[in-house]
Amino acid sequence: MFQLLNRQGLEHNDRDAEDDSTTINLERVGRTRIEDLVSSTREVPWTLTLAQLLWTAGPVTFLALQGGSLLGYGEPVELRTYLFFAIYVFIAAIIGVVARIMATTIRGRKQETVRTNITRTLDMIPDLIFTARDLHLGTLTKPERQRDAASILLRKQDLGSNTISVAVFDLTNDNTLATIAEEIEVFRRAGMFSRIRDLNLRYEEHIEAALTQLKEYSGEIADLLRERLQGHAPNQDEGVARGDHFISQVYAAAHQEDLSLMTLEDVEDILGLAFELLSGREITRLTLDYEGDWQLARALDELERWHNAYRQVKASAVLYLRELAYFLIETRLTSLDHSILEADTDTLLQETSNALTRLVGRLRWSGRDELETNRRAVRNLRMALRYAKLTRQAVGRLQDRYVRYVRALERWTLLRERLFENESLALPGEGLRIRESTISLNDEQKLEFAGQFVRYLDDHGIEPGNMGVLRHDSPMSLQHAKHLAIRVLLILRPLLDLDNPSVQRALESSRGAFLEGLEMSFSADAKAGLGAAVVKELSDNLGPAAELIALRLTKLYRMPLSQNVRNFLVEHFDANPERLQFISDSARDDEQDEAPPIPHAPAMVHNYEEWRAPIEAAEGLLGQLLRQVESG
Repeated sequence: MFQLLNRQGLEHNDRDAEDDSTTINLERVGRTRIEDLVSSTREVPWTLTLAQLLWTAGPVTFLALQGGSLLGYGEPVELRTYLFFAIYVFIAAIIGVVARIMATTIRGRKQETVRTNITRTLDMIPDLIFTARDLHLGTLTKPERQRDAASILLRKQDLGSNTISVAVFDLTNDNTLATIAEEIEVFRRAGMFSRIRDLNLRYEEHIEAALTQLKEYSGEIADLLRERLQGHAPNQDEGVARGDHFISQVYAAAHQEDLSLMTLEDVEDILGLAFELLSGREITRLTLDYEGDWQLARALDELERWHNAYRQVKASAVLYLRELAYFLIETRLTSLDHSILEADTDTLLQETSNALTRLVGRLRWSGRDELETNRRAVRNLRMALRYAKLTRQAVGRLQDRYVRYVRALERWTLLRERLFENESLALPGEGLRIRESTISLNDEQKLEFAGQFVRYLDDHGIEPGNMGVLRHDSPMSLQHAKHLAIRVLLILRPLLDLDNPSVQRALESSRGAFLEGLEMSFSADAKAGLGAAVVKELSDNLGPAAELIALRLTKLYRMPLSQNVRNFLVEHFDANPERLQFISDSARDDEQDEAPPIPHAPAMVHNYEEWRAPIEAAEGLLGQLLRQVESG
């Protein structure tokens, strides 16, 4: 055994060579994937265009003229008539070529921009995941940080035996167990599972004692270590579990303006989901479809849709408002200071509105002279104008979504009360269907996401660093990481139709891709290649989604979960029969929840007209000043 472990230096060199080869292969795959995305903006080859022009001006024109003349007049076309049309087509072709040259120039710039955006996005998201993970570790005590960091290492699939030894020692503070784990990893990589069983039998009591002690801290980490000690590495086909309701928690944090409602694990899940979708992930969605008189069910679907839309638009409005205030502070266009960012939304709304009013007043007197002598001020005001427009538009949408949400809530409450008053109106079981569909991003949507994501990075000065992602050359804070996750979710909202509750449930119940093979030192091409590989290997587990369907049937649609229904969900979607039985038993005992109260309109809805006036005034004046400066 001593000789085997002493040969690790040679093994380490071989593994380095293998890792270099693997990285090169990943880069090749990733580069191909990026080029596939960019290809949607490529132009038609010039040779094909020239052939089309010659074919149209020559044989096509001649045959069309002769055929038309013979059929219409019974005689062929004269040569001068043919020459007229041929010259006409030729001149039109020349004009087309000139337009093509201009279009190619524009398209070439667009193609380069698209390639830069998608490459930078695929490069930055994994680094942001690592940064969020490190921020989470930073919030823990030293012993907790030591254990959680070790558990992250154990989740990696292809670790060297030395790394396993370090992780096990950090978890248990046990040198003996660390040595045992190191030997087990050596045998696992060599496929000697009988020797692994020998070691487990020999040190059974020692291993069980250490696992029992670790279980007091975390049963999940103890189970992970047990799997490693039995020679089982994580399986990327199964993926990893996401946090419960991670999308809902991010929306709740933005909606209630309380970042403590979301965790940094939620940030990781949001960023991981975005990376998976950009890498080609397709997630199966299960939806309930019904026929006949399902008024309550349809009303509930509408309520959920408009509730989600209201929450998302409010989150967007609050985030745009805070970004506007932050930009005004950072550029010193107004007298606002950083303390205002800690205020509630009502106060921030009022102070930002007052600051814009004062800015408009100052620019009325000295605006053009100041802008003509300071080009940086022109750029800052242009950005301020964009933020102001986004904020006003979001507030306008918030008013509409609030009205629609209240109407849907009132209708659902009325139908629900009628149902409870007359039990004979209980929903029937006939006509219920479960449909499957796929959630994914097409190439155009991926490029749209990358464009908006890169713009957000540029606006906030977010860039990679040697020890994590930086924001304006400083380490990213916990609050900034959470705001980033909110922005990513808002970018995904229209692309994935997150207003639809079934889409949100499908994403939250899906397994995450196994991204533990990523490293910060990887190139963008390698990260793209690994992402494409892991999402391709990930199996689609519909069990959790089927269990959510069962819960929806019993809790919301008041349907019994019969044995036939449970068998159907187990057979077709691999649902957990024990969980289905628990849902069925709970439905018989639980009383119906009370209908939620109608929410009060947020301040931005009540004070919309008051808030919109200074924003629109600032927009108009800034736009006018910028046009005058640019034209001058």
